[in-house]
Amino acid sequence: MYVQEVAFLDHQTSCWLKGYIMYNAFTTLLRPLHWHRMTLLALFISGFVVNPAMADTQYDSLIIRARAGDTAPVLDYLQEESKAGPLQSGQVDDWLQIAGWAGRDQEVIDVYERYQSSMNISSRGLASAARAYRNEKRWDQALALWQSSLKKDPTNPDLISGMIMTQADAGRGGVVLKQATELAERDPTVQNYMTLSYLNRATDRNYDALQASSEAVRLAPTSEEVLKNHLEILQRNRIVEPALRLAKENPNLVSAEHYRQLERDAAAEQVRMAVLPTRSETERFDIADKALADYQNLLTRWGKDPEAQADYQRARIDRLGALLVRHQTADLIKEYEAMEAEGYKMPDYARRWAASAYIDRRLPEKAAPILSSLYYSDGKTFRNSDDLLDADDLYYSLNESEQLDKAYQFAVNYSEQTPYQVGVYGLPGKEPNDDWIEGQTLLVQSLVALNDLPTAQKKLEDLSSTAPANQNLRIALASIYLARDLPRKAEQELKAVESLAPRSLILERAQAETAMALQEWHQMELLTDDVISRSPEDIPSQELDRQRKVHNMYELRVSGNRVISSNSPVSGNKDYGVETLLYSPPIAENWRVFGGGSYNNGQFEEGTGISRILRLGGEWTSRDHWVEGEISNQNYGNGNKVGARLSTWYDLNDHWRVGGQVERLAKDTPLRALKNKVTTNSASAYVFWKADDKRDAELSVTPSRFSDGNNRWEYEFNGRQRIWTGPYLTADFNLGLAASQNSKEDVIYYNPKRDFAYVPAVTLNHIMYRRYKTIWSQQVQLGVGGYWEKNYGNGLVTTAGYGQRVQWNDVIDTGVAVVYDKRPYDGKREHDVTLSFDLNYRF
Repeated sequence: MYVQEVAFLDHQTSCWLKGYIMYNAFTTLLRPLHWHRMTLLALFISGFVVNPAMADTQYDSLIIRARAGDTAPVLDYLQEESKAGPLQSGQVDDWLQIAGWAGRDQEVIDVYERYQSSMNISSRGLASAARAYRNEKRWDQALALWQSSLKKDPTNPDLISGMIMTQADAGRGGVVLKQATELAERDPTVQNYMTLSYLNRATDRNYDALQASSEAVRLAPTSEEVLKNHLEILQRNRIVEPALRLAKENPNLVSAEHYRQLERDAAAEQVRMAVLPTRSETERFDIADKALADYQNLLTRWGKDPEAQADYQRARIDRLGALLVRHQTADLIKEYEAMEAEGYKMPDYARRWAASAYIDRRLPEKAAPILSSLYYSDGKTFRNSDDLLDADDLYYSLNESEQLDKAYQFAVNYSEQTPYQVGVYGLPGKEPNDDWIEGQTLLVQSLVALNDLPTAQKKLEDLSSTAPANQNLRIALASIYLARDLPRKAEQELKAVESLAPRSLILERAQAETAMALQEWHQMELLTDDVISRSPEDIPSQELDRQRKVHNMYELRVSGNRVISSNSPVSGNKDYGVETLLYSPPIAENWRVFGGGSYNNGQFEEGTGISRILRLGGEWTSRDHWVEGEISNQNYGNGNKVGARLSTWYDLNDHWRVGGQVERLAKDTPLRALKNKVTTNSASAYVFWKADDKRDAELSVTPSRFSDGNNRWEYEFNGRQRIWTGPYLTADFNLGLAASQNSKEDVIYYNPKRDFAYVPAVTLNHIMYRRYKTIWSQQVQLGVGGYWEKNYGNGLVTTAGYGQRVQWNDVIDTGVAVVYDKRPYDGKREHDVTLSFDLNYRF
């Protein structure tokens, strides 16, 4: 029976919808707005009107009680009557309808199947049975019964609505959606809009459902059923503030639990709005502050309410998002870890917030496991994400926690699994994939972290040549040039892409860093001010501002040495010395003043030699230039003398620098000469060349005139070539050549007539610990060469050194080293063992 009837369903439904337009006004007036029952039919239960004033029989009283909600007595009565004898058709209709009111769907089905073949059940009885089948998801039986009921009452709106809603529940809403829409347009009644709303909602047309529901509210603004439906649809569309306002105005629509959910959803919506990058930072912060205030109110009210604990826990979790927006990451971490300790099961989005907070607080070792479990659980494949920041954060959490191999492998896997082009739904062909560019960028960053700057540079140059209008790629290339000590080339690259997006924060930060390297102090200040005013909470902006603050600090330089063991004629016995200079913060951007002094002491055959120097001077720097001048008071134990120095250098380009110095009473005069009242005036000039960060060379010449009539010329060449580069270990080959000649012999200080030294050496630098800008490293140098002195011939030179350095937070750079050197002096090999230290402190 059912299959045959369902075959004609679509055609019959269309006819009924069209026929309903002629439904008379009298029936409409008798029909109250009730969603799941037909009280019009209830008024005529058992075939006559039931009126409380006329209810003078037992059955009438039971029916009245059932209409008031007390359904059990009449259902028990009908059960007993059915055992005593046959029921009348009206009683069966009553039974079906009242059992439906009571929610006894199986009882309705049992009664219907018991009596369907033995009596003519009315449309209201059939409708009750159809609802029961519908509730049990037996769609074909339900639809067949709706069809049967509509044959008896083809213009009944409740039956039409029931048919449409069952179609929707059965996943066949698209069949009748067009007819239902036309019906609402032709006859815009509350019932029709409610039906259309339900149908749209069932077919996931939530915005259309909201439109239909809004029309129903306009027509019946006080109907509880209409308002309740509207509230549900507002929630489905995540329009939470109007939903909460509607619940406040109509508290009977929701339970206490439902109202708490609305309050929680409203606060969570504020968090989502605050996260959106399309808003200004001020707006985002204002929204986040309001969310935090609302959460505080909710948590205070729900904390001690036993029935609200689930909502309390959810609100406590969701509050983490507002803390993240307001950059209160320390509080976020504290709360997150407290909830974990209390046994909360944290959802993925809350764990993602915690990972962001850990990264912000420089705890990447805690962020990496969270992000790996969310997006990279198998260690091979990155789970698709709509936000490129997820891949970025995962990479940087691995990289910054010094898991460099894992970070590199992730970058390789991510770049390999990301296609160059992707198809776009509805468009022919394929479009460039932003994720592919992100993968290539991460791969470049991993090469930088592994200290493979040449490969990173080559890759970025290739990428930039194929996408010259991609500003971010070319900014990244400029940062590689800057890291390779090529600031002018970086500047040119940034200038070339400036017109693409002149106000880009990434661009301005890169320009400011490049300006700092070029000593363009005014430009650096302007750019940094602008970046900080626009993005004060961004970590890269804060790091740029930190660099500027360090530059504008006082600078203390301290160095010293102690000869541990020596039998050379150059050094005295147990020589020691210390020098201290204090530089002021920049004055008018380009100037600094400095002052300090030094003290040296050495024991010689003729007695103790000392040197006390007090210095006062100034430094001037600008693009391509550095100049420093000073005057000094010098005392060697035999009165005060006034010295002076002027030093300068000039950068021709990224590769060449020329410089020089003139000095009265040169501070490098041998201490033994000073002991014997011999002073020196000197000048020097040099040329420095560098290819990049891995290769450089310097050639210098220094003529000196001693007060005893001796004239000395010194020539020196130093070259460096990187021979090994790793993330923690580098090895440089160094070549040092030095020669000198003196015009006078037989003086008290060491003064070869002519000499020449060559010392090739290997220098190793090993990073033992690194955490962001804190680095602890050790250095080893080994060299073997030769020395020739006129009249004394050739001799072997051996040198070895070991040292350690600590760099901390850009403000401290200090180190200590021990150097052993053995070489001939006047034909006899002598040794020196010297301990030295240096400190550079910004404050």
